[in-house]
Amino acid sequence: MSLRQRPRPEPDRDSAPWWEAVRRHELTVQRCEGCGTLRFPARAVCNRCRSRASAWVPALGTARVYSWIVNHQVFMRSMADEVPFPVLLVRLDDGLGGGGTTASRTT
Repeated sequence: MSLRQRPRPEPDRDSAPWWEAVRRHELTVQRCEGCGTLRFPARAVCNRCRSRASAWVPALGTARVYSWIVNHQVFMRSMADEVPFPVLLVRLDDGLGGGGTTASRTT
C-alpha cells in the first residue's frame, strides 16, 4: 500500500494546526500561553494552569529513542503488505514523549 492509500487520522479542532504543520514538513508542539508548558498531543485546556490560551511553536526536531519493537501482527487488512514495521517510543529533546512508526518497512 502506498503512503497515500494508508488510513489517515481525522484532524479535530485541537489537532488541525499540527496536521497543517506536518503538511509543511514542520514539527510543532502546543505551548500554553498562561504558563509556558509544552504539550502534545494538543488539547483545549492546559493541565497545569487550566488556561485555554495556546500557541503552536516549532519543536527542536531532535529526540532520543527510548524503546522500539518490530510489529509482525496484521491489525488492519488494508495494511497487511506493510508488516513488519517498526514502532518507536521517543522523547523529544523539548521534553515531550510519544510513539509512532517509521515510513519504511523492515525486512
